[in-house]
Amino acid sequence: MKTHQFSDPELYLLNNWANAMLLERSMTAVRVKYAEILGVALEKVSKHHDGLDSRFIETKDKEKFKVGIGKRSWPSMYPKTWPSGFWLGCIGLRHLTSEDGDAPYACIWLNPPRSADLDLKVAVQRLHDAAQTILSQEQLPDLGKTVKVDEADIWYPLGEPRAKLLEMILNNKSRELIACIVAHFETMAKFIPVMDEIVGASK
Repeated sequence: MKTHQFSDPELYLLNNWANAMLLERSMTAVRVKYAEILGVALEKVSKHHDGLDSRFIETKDKEKFKVGIGKRSWPSMYPKTWPSGFWLGCIGLRHLTSEDGDAPYACIWLNPPRSADLDLKVAVQRLHDAAQTILSQEQLPDLGKTVKVDEADIWYPLGEPRAKLLEMILNNKSRELIACIVAHFETMAKFIPVMDEIVGASK
């Protein structure tokens, strides 16, 4: 019979349960406030681009993808939670506070259902080709692309390291962070005509 023996960290929590519960609630509150900050940034992007009508913010801080925006007309396997479109990854608090986590990145992502009959290899190549004139000379050297059975993307690291983004959250009521996020989405928004063409060609 399996014995359920608590580890040393678990014993510490048991012996400090009341304080641990307070900490747990405080961490939840911080995640909610951070999601609200990201929501403000998305709202600003939406005002500049009326067609970007699908958005999602990952609030549990478990996934690499953190905040994204796209169009409902762009085919997505999970349109309400993971829309095809523009995403920032590894900017969750779990990643920003880690010394060895993956670097923050921007991503133009497609995850269409099979019924969309979209050739992902062709789609990613078109995005990759467009990036040569859209992205800056600083962004292009680290531009990557990925093609899988049901999803594909192009991506590039953000210019700001994790520590800088975390500093932006803490300073000036996060206004600097909001401006930074908006700027990255504005860059990705230049791919809207390309995404529209890709989707239109598949119909």
